[in-house]
Amino acid sequence: MNESPLSLALRQLRAFAAGPRGQMTVAVVALTATVIGPFGTAERMSFGPRLLYWAAMTASHAMIAVLIIVTVFHMLARWTGQRWPRLAAGGLVASLPLAAIQIAVAQASAGMPLTLANAASTLATTVTITLAVTVLVGLFRNQDDPESAAGPMQPASAPPAPRPGTAFLARLPVETGRDLVSLTMQDHYIEVRTRTGSTLLLMRLSDAIRELDGVAGMQIHRSHWVARGAVARLIRDDGRMQVELVDGRRLPVSRSFAPEVRLAGFPE
Repeated sequence: MNESPLSLALRQLRAFAAGPRGQMTVAVVALTATVIGPFGTAERMSFGPRLLYWAAMTASHAMIAVLIIVTVFHMLARWTGQRWPRLAAGGLVASLPLAAIQIAVAQASAGMPLTLANAASTLATTVTITLAVTVLVGLFRNQDDPESAAGPMQPASAPPAPRPGTAFLARLPVETGRDLVSLTMQDHYIEVRTRTGSTLLLMRLSDAIRELDGVAGMQIHRSHWVARGAVARLIRDDGRMQVELVDGRRLPVSRSFAPEVRLAGFPE
């Protein structure tokens, strides 16, 4: 199943808006803007109204910023796998419409004259804030390159054997947990579903399955892998086999993997 960068961004936007980290980001930026009072809000508003103003502005701007940043991030995946340049490009693109919105709001609410100096000042401040949000988004996302989180090399003696799936599970954001349900291939990405959430990782399904060696699970289709403990039952419909997962989803079983699935002893 292939998805466009926009549809992938919308999926991640929903996760950002519903997740505690996204909400914390909005709260921190709103409180910081309230204290600093940019765009003249400190001069014309008391603390209470200023807090309400920046809470509304930050929430709406964050949704726009995250949507644009993540869309650009996915669009640039075909040219480079480097995450920070892609995130930075998304932040710069997002700052342009956000600056235009801020200028319009300042004109409507405070009568700010539309001059080149005011526009340049607003753009500079918006770029700074948007790039700060971009850094937070980047820090909240898991590293695409697992080696970047591997840390310094340890001296060779008798290192403990890694737990099965450690390399793959280290890629997942904290909020999704580690209780895997399924992996599904989507273009250059795989969608990882756990019992507490979902995320997208830029990697091939075959590489993910290789990293999950030793974990109780199995590939059931060229596009799907499932954890054994997450399979509720096996379904046969007009000769077609499917597995029903604990979250209610049904995934197809291809003919090449059907014999192994039958031998797995799933309830029917």
